[in-house]
Amino acid sequence: MALPQGIATDVSEAEGALRAFDAEVSAAFGSDTIAFGPMSSVLLRSESTSSSNIENLTVGARQLALAELNLSQSPNARLVASNVLAMNTALELADRLTSDTLLDMHRALLIGDPRLSHEAGRYRTQPVWIRGSAFGPVNAVHVAPPHDLVPDLVDDTLQFLNRVDAPVIAQIAIAHAQFETIHPFVDGNGRTGRALVQAALRNKQVTRSITAPVSAGLLHSQESYFAALTAFRAGDAAPIVAAFVAASAVCRKQGHDLVQELRAIIAALRERIAPASKRAFAHQVIPFLVEQPVITSAALAARFDIAPTSAIHTIDLLAQYGVVSEVTKNRRNRVWQQNDVLEALDRFAASIVRR
Repeated sequence: MALPQGIATDVSEAEGALRAFDAEVSAAFGSDTIAFGPMSSVLLRSESTSSSNIENLTVGARQLALAELNLSQSPNARLVASNVLAMNTALELADRLTSDTLLDMHRALLIGDPRLSHEAGRYRTQPVWIRGSAFGPVNAVHVAPPHDLVPDLVDDTLQFLNRVDAPVIAQIAIAHAQFETIHPFVDGNGRTGRALVQAALRNKQVTRSITAPVSAGLLHSQESYFAALTAFRAGDAAPIVAAFVAASAVCRKQGHDLVQELRAIIAALRERIAPASKRAFAHQVIPFLVEQPVITSAALAARFDIAPTSAIHTIDLLAQYGVVSEVTKNRRNRVWQQNDVLEALDRFAASIVRR
């Protein structure tokens, strides 16, 4: 793939930025430490939230955490939680970028949606278009290819994505734009397409340990991202490559800031609970509160394979030292939350959409 010299340099620097971010998080926490798993999870959740936000599916950190415990009444929160599952599926299957992998991502995304579960993991069998009218494609900004061409077009896109002779960021950007042009599903194309971006970054070992919040960068310049997709459909690939280059820079900066803030919160919480007995299990729970800042005793017991009574005792100790606070008033189905983490995640989301 030949790129103009200026773009080629930018693409190389963007790839370096994502590699550096992955290395930074791994070095800061160590992939074998108790804190690494939660930090990796929160980055995946942040990427899923930003990707959903591009589709106008907005949700706060608290509601998303509740949705992952099946405690949220927010439809958006449940949809974003499904996107977290789709992203996780993308990473689990990243070693093979195939049509089956893509369908598995889409299935994870839509299987929990009562309106669309029958379409989960299936290519569309009907025409689709972007904007226009619900009754037809008049005034649509894009009419996707006929549905009978979708399987072959997707296979062609994945064949391109599996090449090893192309600049990675440009390759992923172009494959993503082609995927969005094909629009292979009735719904969930954007979120699935951005999950595919994460699978490709992991497949090509740009990210080895974490989820780089590239969608946060795309959301930061959402109009440019949409304009770049339109330009691609008109035959100009340069804008979508430039959009991914810019998104990588935002990802590196904002992701770094989020990780450092959460790292500081973990340290502060550990200091807060320091007076407790060194043998107290509560010390081990601190990093988990980054991964799941809203908890129940059942969730804690399941996560650490401890007895329900031990989970309740641990949470009571965390509450005693001001690490968590209870947000329910009844004695049944009690819920606690870690406010510092929730506020940090909401600040991150606000900083991304602030143009």
